[in-house]
Amino acid sequence: MERDLAAEFNVSRLPIREALRMLRQEGLIRDRAGRGSEVSGLSPKDVEDLFDVRQSLEVLACRLAAKRATEEDLAHLQGLLNEADRCLAKGSILEAHRANSEFHDAITRIANNDFLRSALEPLQGRMHWLFRHVSDLPELIQNTATSTPPSPVAIRTVPPHNRRRTSASTASSSRRSPA
Repeated sequence: MERDLAAEFNVSRLPIREALRMLRQEGLIRDRAGRGSEVSGLSPKDVEDLFDVRQSLEVLACRLAAKRATEEDLAHLQGLLNEADRCLAKGSILEAHRANSEFHDAITRIANNDFLRSALEPLQGRMHWLFRHVSDLPELIQNTATSTPPSPVAIRTVPPHNRRRTSASTASSSRRSPA
């Protein structure tokens, strides 16, 4: 497989091997005993587990972002939410997904925690794969849009001593199972 991919892309096998390692690490491909690799699928339980773990980590990301966000950060987050809403309203599902992904990435960036970022990266890879490969994408995007961490306005207005409780309750009460 490595040899075929290297020939197809006119590169050495080393970058192919590294790319396959990364895809395997993110759970996007799996090895078949003695028969190469294949694209991994996600069962309904896998999807639910993915959303559970993502939700838990994003509560932490949101709590940290609430402490560290500047007014510019909050304006950027609000702009991404507005863009996602506009895209959904006009039926541009893939563009809404892009804005939603940028929103989640921005919260992680604002949280400024390298360990958290490295824990979320493989989850985001699976989320991107999921959004590109499900047949009920509009419903899934709508459900995940309601499961995003508190809005920038909420982050700004919640007193610091209540931010952890508010982040956790908002995420858990608004989460809908995608499967």
